[in-house]
Parts: sequence; structure tokens; C-alpha cells
Amino acid sequence: MPCGIKDSRNRLRQDQFLFSPTALGNRVRTESGRAIGSRPDSDQQGGSIVAIRIISFIIALFVMPGLALAHGPTRQKASETVEIDASPEQVWAVIGAFGDMSWHPRVAMTDSPKGAEVGAIRTLGYSTGGTMEEELSKIDPAKMTLSTFIGHVNVDVLPATNYSSTMTVKPLDGGARSEVTWRAAFYRGYPNNDPPAELNDEAAVTGVSAFLREGLDNLKTVVESGS
Repeated sequence: MPCGIKDSRNRLRQDQFLFSPTALGNRVRTESGRAIGSRPDSDQQGGSIVAIRIISFIIALFVMPGLALAHGPTRQKASETVEIDASPEQVWAVIGAFGDMSWHPRVAMTDSPKGAEVGAIRTLGYSTGGTMEEELSKIDPAKMTLSTFIGHVNVDVLPATNYSSTMTVKPLDGGARSEVTWRAAFYRGYPNNDPPAELNDEAAVTGVSAFLREGLDNLKTVVESGS
């Protein structure tokens, strides 16, 4: 048989084999197997990510509350207001006298050698015992406002630390009456974690608020009575 005819027949047999149903089926199964075989790796990776997220969420549920409870002290605030049947000038004459805080029922003694200048220190003696030094950090007679600071608070008097306050007098009814606002910012009396109940945040706010309220109520009495 001529070589050309023989070669042609061999190539025909090869083509028939390559494109036969059996060969095509094997190739499809092989490619499908590769495609399918790649999916478990992807699914496994996705499953791992989901599992990590779930575990992280569970850990956060247990850890975050503990961290929140363990946080250090945060700055607290208190504010009280009173209306007084007297002119702003009459009210300011009392509270603007930095060297005299006798209008507060808890204060039994006030000593301020430098008077009412910025930076002046007044020593306050309390009726319940104990003393504290309070600094005049700002005063503006024209705006009838003054600010003070107590760095070392006697927690037996006030359950707080780093106490600062501002008193402001504003006119009411065209100046016939006055409104006095006393605001304070401070930290609780126990600066570390796990404070005792009498020195925690709530106790600090309650104690300072009561101190402001008592002071303003008695200021009203003192000014209105003219004493």
C-alpha cells in the first residue's frame, strides 16, 4: 500500500478516536472533575472565614463587658439653677466676694488673703469638719461669672476629685430678678478601678449636686432677706 494512503488512514483513525463519544466523554469528565474539585477548596476557605467571625463575635460578647466595667474614671458633670427675687447686682455682690462664702450652709469659715483676684486661694472650713483650698481661676464682674478649681478635694466633704465649678448670674424680668446657675465638672472620689459605692460615679454626681443645690437655696434666702 502506498505510504501516502497508509498515513492518511492512520490520521483518520486518530481523529476518529479523539472525537469519538468515548474520548469526548472522558475529556468532559476530566474537565468537570477539575472544576468540581476546585470548589471544595473555595468552600472550605469561605467556611473558615465564617467560623473565625463567629468565634470573634462570641469572644467579644464575653470580653467587652469586662473591659467596659474595668474602665477608669470619666469626667462627670452637675448643674443646678435658682431664681432669686433680687437684682443681678445684689446677687453678684454676694457671690462675687470670693473671700466670703458664708452664704453656703456647709461652709463655716473662709480665708482668702488675696481677695478676689485670679489665682487667689481661699481656704474653706466646713461645718462637718475638714478644710479644702479652692482657687479662683477666672472672674468677670461685667458678665457676673466666676470659676474655681479644687485640685485636692476632701472626699469626706465632697465624694469627688479634680473639682471645677462656674457660677453665673443672669437678669430676669428686665433686671428685677436674677437667675443663678452653678455648674461643676469633676471625677469620682476614687480614681482607680472598682471604686467603693460611696466614691463611685453615681455617688460623686449625687454628692456634688446636693452641695450645689444646698448652696443655691441658701444663697436665695440670704440675698432675699438682705442678711
